Amino acid sequence: MSEQAGGPSAGIGYFTRFGVTERMIREALGAALSRGGDLADVFFQHRVESDLALEDGAVNRAFSSVELGVGVRVV
Repeated sequence: MSEQAGGPSAGIGYFTRFGVTERMIREALGAALSRGGDLADVFFQHRVESDLALEDGAVNRAFSSVELGVGVRVV
């Protein structure tokens, strides 16, 4: 994958803020395919959620959460 702007891995910069590098992804895919898998992919989830509860038109409660996850699928 190319590291040039607009190249196939231009989006990898987003993952570096979480410590994920292109090398780590390549190694994970290599390990996934090393036991005979034909196809593999790595998927990531990053979700930020904020909720506000109103009572009589005023904010009564506020909640926020962050979910991070990663998985590998092998066929």
